[in-house]
Amino acid sequence: MICENCGTKNENDAVHCKKCGKNLIKKEKKSIFDRIDDLSSTMKKLLFIIIVFAIIIAGIYFGLRYVYGPRKTVENYMDSIIDKDYDKIIDYALGDEDLTFVDRKEVEKVIKENIEEQEEIRNYEITKIKYKENELRATAKVSVLYANDKTDNIEIELINRGSKNLFKNNWKIISDNLIDIKLEKNYDIAVPKGSNITFDDKKVDKKYLLKDNNKYTGLDLYELPVITGGTHKLSLVINGEIVNKKITTEKLVKLNDIVQISKGDLSDDSIDELTKRVEDSLSSIMNDLTQTEQIVITSNYSKYVDKDHLQEIFEDKRNELLKDEKELTNFKITNTLLSNVSVDKKGIVLRYLFTYEYETDKKHVFANYIKVYLDSDLKIIDMNRLP
Repeated sequence: MICENCGTKNENDAVHCKKCGKNLIKKEKKSIFDRIDDLSSTMKKLLFIIIVFAIIIAGIYFGLRYVYGPRKTVENYMDSIIDKDYDKIIDYALGDEDLTFVDRKEVEKVIKENIEEQEEIRNYEITKIKYKENELRATAKVSVLYANDKTDNIEIELINRGSKNLFKNNWKIISDNLIDIKLEKNYDIAVPKGSNITFDDKKVDKKYLLKDNNKYTGLDLYELPVITGGTHKLSLVINGEIVNKKITTEKLVKLNDIVQISKGDLSDDSIDELTKRVEDSLSSIMNDLTQTEQIVITSNYSKYVDKDHLQEIFEDKRNELLKDEKELTNFKITNTLLSNVSVDKKGIVLRYLFTYEYETDKKHVFANYIKVYLDSDLKIIDMNRLP
């Protein structure tokens, strides 16, 4: 027998090494069952309890994962389609969404039309559930059997609307190629700042107003949680005047979410009032150039003009006159035409064609297009230029 410690050869029946004294008898390794037999009765009971408890916890976990997971949501959704339970179909498709701006009757009508257009479903089998995005999204593959014995494979997309709380079913259907519910989610609508708006006769509360609006300087940006696709009625209250618009979801997206108004949306009285405000304001600003180096806010237009926005173009115009060694001695508007009303990211835009007399060293008659920007109170907040 060779000593593992020092390598000395010993007799086969030797107990200790004759050179280093190392014990030469190897201890027999015990199996897990032998070790369990060696435990005391109390320890055996404790180990048994731990094992049973772990099995129960695992069973609860996987049971809840099924009951509150995407598979069960898909089962309930498919069962509601077979039963033609439209309320449940909507609940599983929308669930805890804010449905303030959704007409459930309209959605139900669309669902009925979709179901009636296709063959009746006899049975189905969920063949696969695939998780995505850290288990916050999932795709279910479903084999569908129709009444005519034809089969088809469909995909159902789901999203976990909340946390991974096993005790609450947060899984919602977001799309499938079986029933096409045309919904627009997190839908943006940009309107002139300060406007009061209603959407399909439902008042849009300020809680839907995006406070961090870095997209538009002169507009309010609202985010509606869920709306149906298609055409809707939108009403704006601008300076006490109600402007009714029909908006199409697809078209509005192409217009960068900005709700447009036109000249035809304003009454003749409003147009006349606006034209007078703009003429008075522009004349006062230009006549200030004949007298002083700064805008003098006079009573005839002070409540319609934001001075800070106009000071810069006022100074630019004065510098232009000084550079050309011209002194403005007279300014008079001879004709005004409101050619266009629209909305851009600064606010309401009026496009005017002015004809005016302009005197420096000699008399001139000019015609210029000028953009005038208004807020929802129809207050002049900016101009793109001076004559």
